[in-house]
Amino acid sequence: MQNIKYILILSVLLLSACCINDDNSDCPNTYLNFSYVSEENGEVGDYIHSAKLLIYNSNNELVLQRDIDQTQINQGLGIQLPPGDYYAVAWGNAGEHSVLSDIQHIEDARLSTNGYPNIKTIETNDPLYLGTHSWTISERNNYNHAIYETIDYRSAHLSVDVRIFGVEGGLAQVRVNNLMPQYNFQMGDTKPNNITYSPLVKYIEEEDMQRAYLHVLRYKGKTPMTIDILLNQESTYNVDVRKLVEQKYPDFTLERKTDFTIIIEVVFDGVEMHVQVLDWEEDNITNTPIS
Repeated sequence: MQNIKYILILSVLLLSACCINDDNSDCPNTYLNFSYVSEENGEVGDYIHSAKLLIYNSNNELVLQRDIDQTQINQGLGIQLPPGDYYAVAWGNAGEHSVLSDIQHIEDARLSTNGYPNIKTIETNDPLYLGTHSWTISERNNYNHAIYETIDYRSAHLSVDVRIFGVEGGLAQVRVNNLMPQYNFQMGDTKPNNITYSPLVKYIEEEDMQRAYLHVLRYKGKTPMTIDILLNQESTYNVDVRKLVEQKYPDFTLERKTDFTIIIEVVFDGVEMHVQVLDWEEDNITNTPIS
């Protein structure tokens, strides 16, 4: 037992040695924490499991890039940078459906849907969050006078949940149109909203429904989104999401929202399609096939 005690004390001394000897160039002078304020008051780690951290200097040049895991999201991390002004960008949950490009200068940096512009079928995007923060490191900020900074996140995605009832004879196809393919590092759109996603459609036996669930890049203002539902390659039904929302909520935008899901429920009665948007006020709109 006594030996174990000595080993633990020695381990602590070794871990702290780099910050008490003459060479402390690798010791953190900045500690970064991460924060996300949700409408459900959850912790940041409930929403973000990883992140791609990029830090730029006052010349907008990339000086540090690091992949952050969930432990660091929850507990923070220490970094060492020379004195200067810095701006951090942290893309939360950027994974297999997201690609960063031209990151050496922040004005050119982009986050794109994986495969854009070459791939024809895009199923979904990652449930993205964007965290940004600027701060200054002075000559005084060394390992003895480290500074603590917080990167605040906001939602950078919109979830779309299409639930289809009354379809027989195989799975329907769903196309979600007029979507953004790319962000700059301020979450601004850089390309026209002209991308179509083709999400996977699954049959949910316990609900006797077909369901397509996907994440898309978050637009600003009113949605240009439309949804096509194809039945047996014969009939195509169209849902104009903008019209559906504007009829009851003409001033609705997403600027004030954190996480948000548009739930579209579609019911076929054999002749017509009946549509309502769930979780808002009940709306019923009847459409006939467009082809």
